[in-house]
Amino acid sequence: MDNLFEKYLTKEEKKVIVEEEFRSSFKQHMKDEKAFERIITNACYGTVWKMVDEAFDQNLEKIMKKKVEEIIGDMTYFTVFKSPDAWERESNGAYKLLQQCLQESKPLLKDKVVAAIQSAPKGYIRAVGQEAFNNIVRDAIKGGKQ
Repeated sequence: MDNLFEKYLTKEEKKVIVEEEFRSSFKQHMKDEKAFERIITNACYGTVWKMVDEAFDQNLEKIMKKKVEEIIGDMTYFTVFKSPDAWERESNGAYKLLQQCLQESKPLLKDKVVAAIQSAPKGYIRAVGQEAFNNIVRDAIKGGKQ
């Protein structure tokens, strides 16, 4: 079959056949909206990545390094220990490690709280508890409004 294809068709005829088959296949895939979106998205990513690669030079490298340093310099406890939000499926590594350390430290924290309660001046815990209780009762009376 390949020999017949090569023997009886010109280069131009082969090109036309390939283009027609591609169009037919492309039209079939484009009937599915998700497939169309996926193909377009992949084509765009590929094009952008190629443009970035072509534009990447030492100047861009310096800009990138400077931007990374700025971002790191602007980090706070919130950005280091970031829990998932509406756009992220899971916590970052630092937040996971913090949670793990806190879980592992529960016995130590419990011991520290017990020691603090035992060393507090007489009546201090009762006064703090009474103040918290009074605030809860006051808020309940006001209908939960503060």
